Amino acid sequence: MAADPSPRLAATAAATRHWRLLASLAIVVYLVGSHWPRLRFPEVAGGPSSDKIVHFFSFLILTTLVWRARWFTRLWSLFAAGLAFAAFDEFTQAILPIERFFNLDDLVGDFAGLCAALAVIHGTAPLTSPPRGVARLRQGASALLAARLMNWAQLAVAAALGAAVGVPLAVMGAGAARIDPLVMGLIGGGVGAAAGGFLALELGVRARIRTLREHRGCPACGAASAPVGRACACCGEPLEATIWAVPDRIRFAGVVAASAVPLAIAALGLGLAVAVLPRLPGLAFAIESLEPITRMAVLAGGVVVAGGLALRSIRARLQQRSSGGRVADASDTRDGGLASVAAPSASSPREVVER
Repeated sequence: MAADPSPRLAATAAATRHWRLLASLAIVVYLVGSHWPRLRFPEVAGGPSSDKIVHFFSFLILTTLVWRARWFTRLWSLFAAGLAFAAFDEFTQAILPIERFFNLDDLVGDFAGLCAALAVIHGTAPLTSPPRGVARLRQGASALLAARLMNWAQLAVAAALGAAVGVPLAVMGAGAARIDPLVMGLIGGGVGAAAGGFLALELGVRARIRTLREHRGCPACGAASAPVGRACACCGEPLEATIWAVPDRIRFAGVVAASAVPLAIAALGLGLAVAVLPRLPGLAFAIESLEPITRMAVLAGGVVVAGGLALRSIRARLQQRSSGGRVADASDTRDGGLASVAAPSASSPREVVER
């Protein structure tokens, strides 16, 4: 009889399996939509072709899901795979007898969404590799949360609520944007679902972090009362006191001071790119040949890229300002503390994953 898998491997494998299932489903839905015969988005009179912005948001969401699925561990490999997938999507539309055609503007919209997703991933990734301290606790809390199917059901409900809010708001703004209400509804639904799911995921991760701090839980398997400075008795994960540290709160003035320079540099770089690139002889013609909605998608991608780089710098500056936090103890009441918490023994692999 085979031995039970390590709780650490069981939780990580379950979380990865669920993310891969979601990413695979999203890819299939996208390919079915992009290869549906004779599919045409309607246009509002006097307005631009509107499917390019759909390409932008689709690749923004798809790239993020693929990264969470852990099919790629390097951003450059994810970038190369994203470009290959975008090219495959457009060329197959031109080859197959489905009355669809290769469109350079679609490819540019895909590229803008891909770059925007990579910037978001880079801006929110752990500052150290492998992650240490609080970043390790957050990574473990995210994996433990994604390992349970019930949590995914809650995320689905949050995504549905977000879509229910996003669709009517987007449709109401369709006239001002001169984009067909159906397309705006699709965009609003997708963005609303992504926002609702992300918000629910963030709240769930924070709740799990508080639980792990209160119980001194192992970030790899969730076993409570993990020994400080030694390996977890349940899964063997090395543990250090800084994992359960409660970060020091930084005053608003400190956040503003840490954000001023990165945001100024990002705004300056984006402004120079907008002012200089269209004037370059080689790029001027290419930019002018793009549809207005495609140029809008490229600009949106540039804003997100600048914001992601600035966010990474801001987080690094805030980490330098912090004293490293402190380890929660029984007298700690700011983040739940350890008072009145029973110390259960190390759990079995199944109990760890499902708790």
